[in-house]
Amino acid sequence: MSLNVPDFKCTFLITRNPAAVFWAFVLCHGIVWTLVPALSQPNGSTDVMELLNWGRHPRWGYWQHPPLQAWIAEAFVQVAGKSLWGAYLASQVAISACFVAVWRFARGFLEPPYALLSVLMLEGVFYYNYMS
Repeated sequence: MSLNVPDFKCTFLITRNPAAVFWAFVLCHGIVWTLVPALSQPNGSTDVMELLNWGRHPRWGYWQHPPLQAWIAEAFVQVAGKSLWGAYLASQVAISACFVAVWRFARGFLEPPYALLSVLMLEGVFYYNYMS
């Protein structure tokens, strides 16, 4: 028994050029999830503020986390003019790197539209959008 799936233009775009859809998704994801918390959370969450406090006092390790994420967050905030949106941008750069890693890994054994689907499904993970 076969399923009759309607032919949508979106399906055509995904099967025709999945790489373009992937890069558009990564760009849109990065922009949206940098702006949404920057506009809705001007004070930052407890975790972000803790991370920035650690970044201002560099050490080789902290009691809870390795130091690299604190250093990167602080560097982005300093480049952003001591604005909190720099920390949100740093988060999206890291998540975009994860998307690229999953995309490249999945293309090794899946066809490109299915590799794209594997990246798009990550958007449903709580830590890849709201908590990032």
